[in-house]
Amino acid sequence: MPLQGSTLQGASPPAAHVGVTPWRQFMAADIAAEGNTGLKTSINDTDEGISYRGDAATGTGSANFQIENAYRAIFNIIDPSTGSAVDWGTGKYRGLEIWMHYGTQFPAATREGCVVAIGNIGSTIAIGVGTAGLGAQHRIVGAGWSTSSQSAMTWTTDSRVFGTLSIPIQGSGPNVLLDLANATQVDDAASPGRVQSTITTVWQFSAEDDLQLLIAFGGDIDIKAYYRLVSTPIAPS
Repeated sequence: MPLQGSTLQGASPPAAHVGVTPWRQFMAADIAAEGNTGLKTSINDTDEGISYRGDAATGTGSANFQIENAYRAIFNIIDPSTGSAVDWGTGKYRGLEIWMHYGTQFPAATREGCVVAIGNIGSTIAIGVGTAGLGAQHRIVGAGWSTSSQSAMTWTTDSRVFGTLSIPIQGSGPNVLLDLANATQVDDAASPGRVQSTITTVWQFSAEDDLQLLIAFGGDIDIKAYYRLVSTPIAPS
């Protein structure tokens, strides 16, 4: 006989545990605060997502696009399932997944870049994923506030960035551990998408659980960026 509703032979099954929320798109209209605004010319919502126009990140040396040296658009963390603000200290969530898709403008020169991150902004602690330019190269990036790890890749119009950020609540006090950023270049023309390049960066940054999201921009960027929240695991049943 067919299954009826949510019952099987008169017994209710365990409540389903959904591991991730729906996706939520970053919008310029939702910016709650900004940093390094002297680098920004403009930022708006367009058909290509967030359209940022401004200078490359500052700094010295040939390589690193760093969050601390870039324009920063700061966002409150909203639960895509409810539309309510997230209190990370409850321990309900332990991480984020990120999806990024560039439009017409993307990182094309040294210290141009786009990184989506989470952190305690007031304490200048964050981890994020994205891409950045180094000369004529376009590189996949795992980033901290003042450092970044980069890996060369071949970028195409079908490339996307999928990222995973680990931010578990710690055992005591209102603290979280920002401990892993994994960025993957995915070929979206394939079904399922095929991995093209990846970089994983492991840290152990401890911060208070007053967290916000940010996007760090350098150079002219058109980006559709999304996040979803990853639930803290529960024991198998």
